[in-house]
Amino acid sequence: MKEKNLKPKLNSILATSLATSAVVSIPTGTVMAAENDYQDVQDLVDRLDGVYDNLSTEDGQALRNARDAFVNASDSTWTEIHAQITDNPLTEEEFKNFTTDLSEILYASNTNQLKTAIDTFLTEYDAEWFNTKLGVSVTSAEMLNLIATVETEALNLLQSSNNSYKSMLEAVFAGGEIDDTTMTLLLNAAYDKALTKLQDESFKYHDAYEQVNNKISLDKDGLIGVLTGLKNNSSISSNTIIEGQKSLIRAALAEVDNTAPVKPTVNAIDSNDTSISGTADKYSEIFIVDQNTGSVIHANPTYADANGNYSVTIPSQSAGTVLEVKAVDAAGNESAVETVTVTQASTGGNTGGNTGGGTPSGGDNGGSDDEPDNTEDEDGTEDSEEDTGDVDLDVDPADGEVIVDNDAVTVTKEKNEEGKTVVKVELNADEVAKGLEDKEPEQVKSIRVQIEKDNAEDIGEVSIPSNALNAVKEKNENAIVEVATDGASYKLPVNEVNTDELAKEFSEQLKEELGDEAAELTSDDVEISVQVNEVPEDDEQVVENVTQNNLRPVSKVIEFKVEARTKDGSKKKEIKRFKKYVEREIEGDQEFDMTHSTAVRLNDDGTFTAVPTLFDGTKATVKSMSNSKYTIVENDKTFSDIEDTWNQETIEKLASKYIIQGKLDGTYAPKDHIKRSEFTTLISRALGLVDEEVDFEGMFPDVKEGKWYANHVEAAVDAGIIQGREDGTFDPDSYVTRNETAAMIKRAMDFVSYDKSELNQDKEVTKYEDYDQIAKWSRDNVELLLQAEIMSGRGNGNFDPYGDINRAEMAKVLDEFLSFVKLING
Repeated sequence: MKEKNLKPKLNSILATSLATSAVVSIPTGTVMAAENDYQDVQDLVDRLDGVYDNLSTEDGQALRNARDAFVNASDSTWTEIHAQITDNPLTEEEFKNFTTDLSEILYASNTNQLKTAIDTFLTEYDAEWFNTKLGVSVTSAEMLNLIATVETEALNLLQSSNNSYKSMLEAVFAGGEIDDTTMTLLLNAAYDKALTKLQDESFKYHDAYEQVNNKISLDKDGLIGVLTGLKNNSSISSNTIIEGQKSLIRAALAEVDNTAPVKPTVNAIDSNDTSISGTADKYSEIFIVDQNTGSVIHANPTYADANGNYSVTIPSQSAGTVLEVKAVDAAGNESAVETVTVTQASTGGNTGGNTGGGTPSGGDNGGSDDEPDNTEDEDGTEDSEEDTGDVDLDVDPADGEVIVDNDAVTVTKEKNEEGKTVVKVELNADEVAKGLEDKEPEQVKSIRVQIEKDNAEDIGEVSIPSNALNAVKEKNENAIVEVATDGASYKLPVNEVNTDELAKEFSEQLKEELGDEAAELTSDDVEISVQVNEVPEDDEQVVENVTQNNLRPVSKVIEFKVEARTKDGSKKKEIKRFKKYVEREIEGDQEFDMTHSTAVRLNDDGTFTAVPTLFDGTKATVKSMSNSKYTIVENDKTFSDIEDTWNQETIEKLASKYIIQGKLDGTYAPKDHIKRSEFTTLISRALGLVDEEVDFEGMFPDVKEGKWYANHVEAAVDAGIIQGREDGTFDPDSYVTRNETAAMIKRAMDFVSYDKSELNQDKEVTKYEDYDQIAKWSRDNVELLLQAEIMSGRGNGNFDPYGDINRAEMAKVLDEFLSFVKLING
């Protein structure tokens, strides 16, 4: 049999052939009451009545379809299923009748059907029948409790979102297939908690499976605590009941959907467009692929709506690019591919601005050809100005700040091709080195250069020769060069720029162009340009980004840019990303709301990324590893289910900073346990790790490109925060234990660096009563988080190292962590 991922093959959740064994395997007394003991059928009907009232027509039809697919199974299918139950005490006819009658309960689509089905079931299968046929004692109350749990769970699956049928299909993520051309038998799926709506990620699938009789694939990755009853000594074990939560065997017969969706239609697209639209089968997922690279070009999954219309946000594409569009339905069937070729936009000129690798003067942006004003010299350069420094090249011993004065800089002003004034401040390497000669390393923490501009529209740039940068680095390798202008500043760590490597890279480029005649460049031939400039309010790209993402800016948009180049300007390279945080400051016109505000990076592809931000009155200190355009935005976010949650304000605070996003239905689900994929995404968002230009590498076989968490996982791995399992997988759907939480938060602390003097060294991990149960590898981590007051124990004096952590607790841990390392305000 061909092994398959049966996630999209399930029409419903039904205890079929395995329902018998699932019931039998629960010892008397361990069947859990859902909320109360149900003494009669009416109690159960009343309980489910409200759920039935909310069923849509489509929901009801989905139930009927699933029931019909089950009841109408062929005799050969029943024979094969019956044979696969180890030591089945029922005859084939008894087995078929029992499971069919149970299906009438599970697939009832209204209260009358449900009441009739339960009455019939309890009449036919009373306690004596269970005792005689199966050799177990199951009371009517226990039977009703079990049915209530299973039925409510099945109905919860059908609560409509954008497509109830699709939600139901996506509920299971593991299983196997029998050799029947019309039916699929789903096996060995389990859920973690009763009475909770199942989500796409509620189940786990791995390539680790066992072939049994060349027919059934078993998921044996550890999440599912039961093995289905098959031949070759396989057996059904007892259900696992842990801390008030239960695992149930799930099994189903479902029709195999092999019908491909229709080929989608695609509307014309030009090089200015940032979305692509058309029609496809309703609710199908749309994929847009660059035909040349074979890569999906959009970040988020997009589905056609109920009318079959779709619109996918994409980065603008170059004219001539061929895009492939296909639709994939809930069963995993793919449509034929439609193609569309990007045409050249009919607008005049390039309005996109300088997006990388441009010249210091802003590049050729199709700007004005007006003659320069008559204040310039014949060569287009204004007289150098001298009023740029505040004091002599001295330090303030209190904070180690060096402010560059007139003697150490040369200032020029010139018009670029757009007619804008470029104010260029160039450091004099000799003067900088001379001024630092008698300074101690602790006196040289920062070199501050101020750009004085006459108008906000002027372009400011500081040019730093490599020998000036290296002079600072030799004095203090942890020093920064701060470039300040009116309303913003940029703090470049000198150890983040390797001019030797840049010289080597430029030399290799010259050799490719000129051959052996090219001169070998050294570090002295390289200079670094830092630009800090306000972006005009009418900048088209910014306006579109802000509007498309419903952002609410409360500051000016500032573009930060760093460029390496040869002194003659023949070779240039924009430095967009660093290994560690680079601080930048943005001044607002009024005090920022530190709880509901954050800085965001406006990405070239039309998306945005929230980044860590500290507020102090009107000043925002932004920490990011990427250069781009930044602004401060306000965002008020809450969820419909957190009003009575103990840390509601914390959840809202992190949501307002775009760290927490919640569920698609507008809830946060604070009591749900958090998975590795979710935890990693939260950490990545909190630290602003994902960069739009980082390519997907495929680090783990179970983290596929296009998954909502894929880029976050790889970014967190690169940062040293997340590690995979010993078998080389990432294991995205496993729940995170408190041991693991402590380890990953500790690694995140190491990544951002923190002040160890703020730890309370008096607190020790041995204070926990279950100290001996904390994994040895995790004890230092747990103690560190205790000393930092990021994560403490349970109320009973235990740390509970192997307990799961829920979403409300994770929000608290994240907030304490970010506050302690000073990435957000406490």
